[in-house]
Amino acid sequence: MSDSLQLLRKELLNKGKFDLLEKESQDSPIVKDIKEAKYLRLVNAKKVLSLDSKTSFIVNNLPVTLKLIVYSWINQGLSTAEFISKAESDRIEILTFAQRNDLIRYLSGDSTTSEHLVKEDLSKKEEKDDKIKADELDPFLEAVLSHERNLLDHNTSLRGSKAIDFGSVGKECEIRIIKVLKRKQTAPESSSVDIKKKKRQNPIILISPAASALITISNVKPFLELSKFIDPNSQNPEDQSLLNSNTDNIRNVTHVFPRIGKQSFLVVNNTDNFTKAEYWDRVVAIVTTGQSWQFKSYKWSNPKELFQKIKGYYFHYDKDLIPQQIKEWNVQKVPIDKNRRFRDAESLNLFWDSIEKILVSKGWAN
Repeated sequence: MSDSLQLLRKELLNKGKFDLLEKESQDSPIVKDIKEAKYLRLVNAKKVLSLDSKTSFIVNNLPVTLKLIVYSWINQGLSTAEFISKAESDRIEILTFAQRNDLIRYLSGDSTTSEHLVKEDLSKKEEKDDKIKADELDPFLEAVLSHERNLLDHNTSLRGSKAIDFGSVGKECEIRIIKVLKRKQTAPESSSVDIKKKKRQNPIILISPAASALITISNVKPFLELSKFIDPNSQNPEDQSLLNSNTDNIRNVTHVFPRIGKQSFLVVNNTDNFTKAEYWDRVVAIVTTGQSWQFKSYKWSNPKELFQKIKGYYFHYDKDLIPQQIKEWNVQKVPIDKNRRFRDAESLNLFWDSIEKILVSKGWAN
């Protein structure tokens, strides 16, 4: 008598279909979820089989239930990782990739045998032996049988005669793929949002509020954006139109870099609005006049320590003497020609090249 696995295979090969039932009766309502089903109805064969019945498909020397056979067939389209994850959530026994592939090929008719099927009954084997013995008197048959060999299908030839347990492969897959996917699914989305917010924040350039400074809040924008230095105290009407008379202590400046492209900056001349520690993480440059009182409200008030943390710049007329303290600090000196304005772009190139390296190192290039 055929077992439930053979009956199911026959139904599938005959293009039949099956239904999941809650009760053994043919009239029992059909259920969608196999976890709620108790029986399987073969429509063409008009048979109802218990999903808890043992089949001739053997795994680890134990017969697999019809429920696991049907579960594997229904979910044959899932990848190994997806199948293991779903089986775990449904609390269904897990078949390895090799076991599941062997079962699906057998049920679909792609393979006529399986290494996991129960071997031929002993009684049938004895009948075959008796038949051979009865024909031993025929010399011709004896000669033919001496050259007989057992035929192996493609899968058996590849796997060899020794049974290999690939259970470790499934375990490795679970560790390396499924658990990683689960962690990604449960990871808070806020972290990625915070990163995006951080990327949108513009870097900050701090300048001196000193009246004697060459670069002030009024002339910083035309200088950095137009490469045109204007004396803050100039009375020239054309210069006055470019100088910003706005009393705010903040300016927005934009520059296009060769490597990282367009980047906006906040230029401020004091730290009154530095209410959060993260503002100091955005400071990429400090422009100083050499007067240490400028750093009183800074996070690091000692100039030597400050310019080890943040890059410093000293803009000066090219003919002027460099103060001694500037020579002692870790500050880059940027000369400005007092009269020839076409040299301003040359001075600024030194400044922007240095700033670009800082931006790349701090991640603004990503």
